[in-house]
Amino acid sequence: MLDLKPIKVSDRTLVLGTPWTGRIILFGTALVLGCVMAVNAAFSLVPGLLALITLLAAFYTEKWLFDHDRHQVVHTEGVLFIKKKKSFAFGELVRVELRNSRPTGGEARSNFEPESSGLSATPGQDLEQDPPHKHRGRGFSGLFLILVDGREVNIHTTSIRKAQEQDKLGRMISQVCRKPFSTYA
Repeated sequence: MLDLKPIKVSDRTLVLGTPWTGRIILFGTALVLGCVMAVNAAFSLVPGLLALITLLAAFYTEKWLFDHDRHQVVHTEGVLFIKKKKSFAFGELVRVELRNSRPTGGEARSNFEPESSGLSATPGQDLEQDPPHKHRGRGFSGLFLILVDGREVNIHTTSIRKAQEQDKLGRMISQVCRKPFSTYA
């Protein structure tokens, strides 16, 4: 519902953000819960808390700006006027990485450790791999920025079913930042 979507796409700028559709659904849910309490003419703790949490979730925003002209990545997230902002220079970025984890046997791996290593590509060029297939079942797909100092910044994590969308986002980010893109399945 609140998966990141491209808001503005060009050769030099990419903006990812939370879509309005998810917020509208959350506002509607909070409104319905509020109406239920109004019809009963009494405040109930559980519906009241659910309405408040849903309303706060509707006001949540997340935005990623990848700006080639300023050679900067800016991440902003928060609720209403309480926002946190982080910036990274393109020089701090090593690569963009997509990691997919799937259940193996009875357990799902959730640590996003790469299953294979030694993959590399020149900046702005994709690694020679097939795009991820549409997966059924449980698992996660995470998009990361790998920094020079070894830190990893999680751009977005979602269901494995959306791995192809994550792959497209990763390739767009890689193209704007002129950094290599790698996929670990």
